[in-house]
Amino acid sequence: MASEIQTQLSGQGMGMGRTFSNESREKAKQAIKDQIFQAAMENKWTKVKHLYINNKFVHESKLTRSEDTALHLAITSYHPDRDDSLQHPHLTCIKEMIADISKENRLRILKQKNDKGNTPLHLAAELGSVPIIECMVNSADPDLIWETNSKGETPLFVTAYRGKLQAFLYLHNCCLNEKGEGPIELCRREDGDNILHAAISGEYFDLAFQIIHYYGQLVNRYNVEGMSPLHFLSRMPQVFKSGSHFRSIDSIIYYCTNIEELELMTYEAEDKEDLYDKLEWNLPENYQTMVEFLELLWNGTLKTINYLKRTYCGNQEDPSKDTTEETDVNQGKKSKGATNENQENKSQGHQSYRQNDLENPPMQAERKRNRKLFPANYTIFIEFLKCIMKIVLIVLGIGLQRTKKLEERKRQHTWGVQIMKLMIEKEERYKFYESTGEKPEDRYLYSQDLYKQIGAPPTAPPPTDDDKNEGGPSNIAQIEQPPTSSTDKKIDDLKPEMSKTKETPLLVASKMGTVEMVQRILKKFPIAIQDTDSNEKNILLLAVEHRQTDVYNWLIGEKYPEYVFYHVDKHGNNAVHLAAMYQKLEVWRIPGSALQLQGERKWYKYVKHTLPPQSYVRYNNKGQTPRQIFVETHAKLLGDGTQWLVTTANSFSVVAALIATVAFATSSTIPGGADDDGHPHLENEPAFDVFSITSLVSLCFSVTALVFFLAILTSRCRHNDFEKDLPRKLLLGLTSLFASITAILISFCAAHFFVLRDNFRTAAIPIYGATCIPVVFFAFNQFPLYVDLIRSYIQKLPLRSYKVFYTDSSEATSSDQKKEDKEKDD
Repeated sequence: MASEIQTQLSGQGMGMGRTFSNESREKAKQAIKDQIFQAAMENKWTKVKHLYINNKFVHESKLTRSEDTALHLAITSYHPDRDDSLQHPHLTCIKEMIADISKENRLRILKQKNDKGNTPLHLAAELGSVPIIECMVNSADPDLIWETNSKGETPLFVTAYRGKLQAFLYLHNCCLNEKGEGPIELCRREDGDNILHAAISGEYFDLAFQIIHYYGQLVNRYNVEGMSPLHFLSRMPQVFKSGSHFRSIDSIIYYCTNIEELELMTYEAEDKEDLYDKLEWNLPENYQTMVEFLELLWNGTLKTINYLKRTYCGNQEDPSKDTTEETDVNQGKKSKGATNENQENKSQGHQSYRQNDLENPPMQAERKRNRKLFPANYTIFIEFLKCIMKIVLIVLGIGLQRTKKLEERKRQHTWGVQIMKLMIEKEERYKFYESTGEKPEDRYLYSQDLYKQIGAPPTAPPPTDDDKNEGGPSNIAQIEQPPTSSTDKKIDDLKPEMSKTKETPLLVASKMGTVEMVQRILKKFPIAIQDTDSNEKNILLLAVEHRQTDVYNWLIGEKYPEYVFYHVDKHGNNAVHLAAMYQKLEVWRIPGSALQLQGERKWYKYVKHTLPPQSYVRYNNKGQTPRQIFVETHAKLLGDGTQWLVTTANSFSVVAALIATVAFATSSTIPGGADDDGHPHLENEPAFDVFSITSLVSLCFSVTALVFFLAILTSRCRHNDFEKDLPRKLLLGLTSLFASITAILISFCAAHFFVLRDNFRTAAIPIYGATCIPVVFFAFNQFPLYVDLIRSYIQKLPLRSYKVFYTDSSEATSSDQKKEDKEKDD
């Protein structure tokens, strides 16, 4: 069919004397396009390739509703990560289709876009397929890299947005200028987000590390919402250890897991990659433990050898390795050969750029201030113990899924801290430029935000100083013209409003509970302690308001000026007022409204007693005291907590009354009867003694539990009662109830033992165990509540849930709040 249609289309050019109407030509072309579409839907890419090569008009024909061409479809359907025998022929077909396009039409065809504005290069960048990207870039003009889609995204931006590291490195390598620098114009889209925003928001920290070194100026670039990449990272508490809770066994695994820190990378062709990295272990699960064990031994041996070389041989091998050693700031490793002489011997281009980033006095001074847990000569022994501990855990079967999960989380935490430190070192927010009188955020933010609000879309980033001196692309120069006089008034009116609504990364980190970022920023920029938000709340007030206990405890432990603690917001609220305010969120890791109210009460009193007595005013602008605010905002929580407590006490009091009734009847019964003198016939039997004691104990504890539950029901249930009194009564009542249940079960088994001891002596224990299952199941279901009561009663402050946090509208965002109440390891 295809050959017949091809003959019809080419017959006129071959001198066959045939004439076809335009309608018949269009029908023939449509038939070929339909065949290509059907073959693409059936994944018959060899057929698609032949039709594509033999019919040149198909190169620019749109085949789908989304205006995709055949090349769009072929690239979209390719799966580079799938280990499939069909993928290699598919890749070959795509390369041959690109190679078949004539040179004079190649750039125009490769620039053809679908309805989303994506060129074939955009789709290849989204897949991260370096062979396809390389084929298109090498066969066409480099201008292809500058094409943008409907969102203003270049292929380089798409690779960062999708976390395709190798594809990013290749495109970055293709667009370097004479100085070895990448053009900043390729790194952002219309909403102002740049490639560093994209990499951090996707948690692609390995890619973000490369971006910071190659495009360091992006750290201080803002999007149209006034958000820098550091803002994005500050809103992600889950990528830091302070945002996670681990159980004891998970803490051991987490601590014993070694994670290599990120290093600078350059693009390498696939034939130069290490084949070991591509090796996939297709082994049964029972062999997987042995593979991990051997791999761990091998990696541990290599680490030990490298450590011994660094310790006893110094850095005599390669001076360029000193810079890599400098990045290991988490474990306090210091490079001994990082001298000025090494800096002069660095190669040009990226090596010198990286040297300037990593070897700077602030970072070196900070490393000197870091204190190690152990002396340097003990480090190798500690690392050896970690390795042995992890081997033991893997051999015991704990290390398959759980170890991999914890290793991934520690990798995320380690890399997140590393990225954070690099960005803070490049932060320019707190600097002032004497020549222009501008602040860094004014330079990189106002030109975008103001254009957005006055109607001019920010299609390109602001020019840098080098661009202004040396000149840049003509389109960029036209876009970044200063506003006309008609818009000057709008700009002057908008600047004060925008400056008031911006939050610094320090304030955001305080709200989200990211202690690592708070500590790092304040050590690097102590002046940041003066930051306030649009409501004039400083870091201390935000930490108190959002119940970030770790941040607050760290702040009060530091010696900051008194004005930090005296500060009030624009409504006259001090830290105690904000601690008394309830935001209608269950931020504490304890279930139930009553225990939430207990946590709120503890937090309020903790803040009140830890602040200096003269550090807060008594009344706010509305004339309210902290206590009045607490009573007013916690009224609904008090009602819910009272209802929950009454319902719980009612349920348990019924059970306690039933057990007390049975225990009273049991304690007044004598198994086997009594003789004429009133002495039991079985008084010398051990089982009889057990029965007598446990029945009395059960009666005593059941009555005690009943008394405590009745005390709860008759309580006035005030706010103060929920702090200690009511939880203590509930805890003692549950303890007495569980003790009475245990005693009555033992009493029953001891009395019934006289019936079965002759005929079913060996089967007595299993029978009694099966009989007690329903009661034990009830006690087991109530045991988590009992544990929560003990924890909340003993702890000075309850644990804060890091899956619940406040947004700008004072609402909460929770990934799975109800499920998180049951999880204790996340």
